[in-house]
Amino acid sequence: MKGKCRECLDSVLLALQFYTTLPIKKELSMDEARLKKALYVVPFIGIGIGLILAAIIVLNEHVLHLPATVIAMLVVTIPLIITGGLHLDGFMDASDAFFSYRDQQKRLEIMADPRTGSFAVLSVIFLLAWRYVFILETIKLASDITFVFIVSVYYFARFSMCYVFIFGKLAKQDGLAAFFKKGLERKDIFVFLIGILLFFVFVAYFNIHAVSGTAILLLIALGFAVVSKGFIEKQFGGISGDTLGATLEGGETILWFTLWLLHSFAMGLQ
Repeated sequence: MKGKCRECLDSVLLALQFYTTLPIKKELSMDEARLKKALYVVPFIGIGIGLILAAIIVLNEHVLHLPATVIAMLVVTIPLIITGGLHLDGFMDASDAFFSYRDQQKRLEIMADPRTGSFAVLSVIFLLAWRYVFILETIKLASDITFVFIVSVYYFARFSMCYVFIFGKLAKQDGLAAFFKKGLERKDIFVFLIGILLFFVFVAYFNIHAVSGTAILLLIALGFAVVSKGFIEKQFGGISGDTLGATLEGGETILWFTLWLLHSFAMGLQ
């Protein structure tokens, strides 16, 4: 029992060590069991990020009263600081490779190249600019239940990435994606689904009116994951660390877009 608890704690620390910039200075065993459980933790890192951002928005509304433009910029920036830009780097590399319009093998070589191309720069500018717009407009229309949706955005975006990771085939048998996929099976998706079910229980407890909007965000995230998996396998021959990062960053932007649409056109977000 003690060994299992130690393994679970190591997995949490391993996830924080790899997916965030938190100073976890500890040598950790990276066996298959710990790597699998570390992936289980990833969506909950999203919950933590979402809670921080929601708290900032609430604090600003009641105490700080800073311009919405400043808060929107903080919401864009803080997740990048927490993750060290890990996933955004993957998005840039994948963009460089995709817009090269080369064959699959050459695209994999481009993603492995540490140099940054013009397509990567242009892609990340458009991605973050549009995300900023969606965040800004959502903040202007925010209601009490908006804060639940913000947490959902960062939770479900990471669920999308994990879905692609579990069900997608590897583009190559080396690299970080192959290393972290050790021991991962399709049935592991049920662990994530149980987590989502518990999340909905907490959402319903907080505000029953937020359940429908949260469900819409989950459906969009799942649909995006399915489409992303097919797109990645067609364009790159399979998943890699970079394409997984691109999935997460694209998922966050799509979900912010959905959240803006819900506030702009859907009824009942009061």
